[in-house]
Order: sequence, then structure tokens, then C-alpha cells
Amino acid sequence: MILLCILIFALSGTPARAADPFRTDLGGFVHQIEFRPDSVRVTRIRQWVSPVQIHIPLAGGQLDLHSGAMYLEQTDTLKSEAWGALNTRLRGTWSLSRRALLTLHAAFPTGKRSLDAEDANLVRTLARNDLNFPVKTFGEGLDIGGALSLANQVGHTGWSLGVGYLRKGAYDPVDGVTGYKPGDAFSVSAGIDRTYKHWVYRLSALGTFYFTDRQNSQVVFRQGKQILFQMGLLYEGQRLQLNFQVTELLRLKNQELIPPEGLFLFETRDSNGNDLRGSLEISWTPYLPLTLFGSGHFKYLTANAHPSTSPLYQGDAHLWQTGGGIKIHLGPRYRLLLKTTRMKGKILDDTIDLSAFQFQGGLSRQF
Repeated sequence: MILLCILIFALSGTPARAADPFRTDLGGFVHQIEFRPDSVRVTRIRQWVSPVQIHIPLAGGQLDLHSGAMYLEQTDTLKSEAWGALNTRLRGTWSLSRRALLTLHAAFPTGKRSLDAEDANLVRTLARNDLNFPVKTFGEGLDIGGALSLANQVGHTGWSLGVGYLRKGAYDPVDGVTGYKPGDAFSVSAGIDRTYKHWVYRLSALGTFYFTDRQNSQVVFRQGKQILFQMGLLYEGQRLQLNFQVTELLRLKNQELIPPEGLFLFETRDSNGNDLRGSLEISWTPYLPLTLFGSGHFKYLTANAHPSTSPLYQGDAHLWQTGGGIKIHLGPRYRLLLKTTRMKGKILDDTIDLSAFQFQGGLSRQF
């Protein structure tokens, strides 16, 4: 059957833009986090990622290919590390008409899976929402999906609607655990915006329903539904661009299968915690080959419903991130990007100080 995948935000109510030219992007970044889990130890986690991206224009659309490799290192009382290739992702986007956009997506399992115990413990750290790692996993199974969205503009007001489906493939996440099949995801989105001169005010919502996770065909877990609300204010001048966004992500109750009863047990409170985010991004082009940009981000997380003694417990956290960079066009074909960010905050019920930095560099070539 035809499968549709979604992470759709509002499309500004405008027809799809023309495809970008053929382009390759090479680069890498390092993301390092440091915190003290107690008065003696210092935990440092460093993520190195070397992505490769290829953008290919097609008739009426565009094809994007993403892959790369990752090295992960943690130093505490001991040192542990893991490395390997990432999954390869293929994404195609086509304009069906001035108001309809079709997106198809596939993630091929070229990444490292079936992790041993040491690697698995290290990689699980990447999934923590309070640590803000850019890449969350080496790889999973074969995922196939896509999205269909509609958009229209009437005067200064635009709207968009989207629907999608993601079919998650089975894989063996850890040595000794076989036949794990993550739940598929079905999503619906809607957005509206209002344009006034160089300003755009935007509201959008995205709801996602997750089907059950299974292991060897037995239901083991269902992730809670998610509802995302986003408000944005954009300014697009000739040399100055501004993007301000506030996002509220509601994760509803999870369902866990507890043997031997074989029944879903509903947690009495939200097992995921609340996720509130704000961001401000500014870019300025003093003259055409050069663009300077800066950003500020804030994230506030509330504790989830697991007891503090549980390994699944995640306490209150708040994070501040600031950064900036430069983009230079080196002639008509090459573009150089340099960017650095710094993050400060508190995690685990605001009891532990956290600091992080990220440095990113990349080179694009247009053909």
C-alpha cells in the first residue's frame, strides 16, 4: 500500500516554490555536553557527526539524500565510545498543482543497529529531551512514508492542511532483543497566516497518533498522542530577516503492557512532561556574498510521572542557548557556513548545572 509520512508545519498558504539547483553539502559538527551528576564526578558527552547531503532537482519537484557517520564518546569514572554510519534518508517533494504538495520519504537501515550493552547505554542518552542532542540514534529499521498537503492564499491570508502516515520498520535494537517493531504514526496538521507588508504572523497545529509497539508480534507499548501548537512572527526585509517562534508540545499519556496480565495500564498523569520552547533567529546580509546570523533559544521541561527512583524519570529542566555564525558565497558555486552555539541550564529538577557548546562547519557546491 501507499504510505504517507508527516512532520508538516504550516506552508504559509503559498504555492510551492521552485526546486533548488543541484547541490552537495559536506561538513560536520561537534556537540559537547558537560554536567556533574554528583559533587565528585564530571560527565562529559561528545557527539561528532559528519553529514553528507545531495539535493537533486526534478521535474516539478526535488529529491534530497541525507546520510553520514557519527562518533559518540562519554567520559565519567570510565570512558565509553561508539561509532558507525547513520541511516540513509531519501525525501522527494513534488508540486501536484499550485495548491497541492506531495512528499514521499524513506529511511534505509544503513546505520548501526543491534547495539551491545555498552553501546546501548550510551546511545540511550541521546534520546533525553533535556540534553538537546541534534542526532538521537545511529539507525532503526526501514521506514517508508509521506505527506499530502494543500495550501491556498486569499488576499493577505493563507491557510494549509496536511495529512500523513509513517510506516516504521522492524529491527533488532539491542543484542538479544529481536523482532522489535515500533508503532506507525498518523498525523494531521493545519495552519493559517496573515501577511502585512514585510511581516507574516503564523499559527499552526500538528496532531500525531502513534500505533502500538510490538515485539515478536506481541503488543508491548504505545507512545502517547502528541499535539504541537506553534505561533510565529516573521519579518523578511531586503537585508534583514527575523523569525520568532513559540512552541508548546503536549505529550499525552503513554500505555504500557505489564506482563503477565496482558492489559494496557494507563498512567494517572502525563508520563512525558510538558515541553515549552521559544526561539528568535536574526540574519543580516550587509552585501550579497556575506550573511551574518544570530539566534537565541529557550526550552522548559516539566517532570514526567515516573517516580524519581525510576531510570525513566526526567525532572524539571530549563535550557538557554545562544549562538551565531557566518555564511559566505565563494563565487557562484561555493558556499561556506561556520556556526557556533553555547548552552547553559539546569536539569533533574534544576539540581544539576549543565553546559554545552556546538561548532558546525559546512561547504556547499552548486552544479
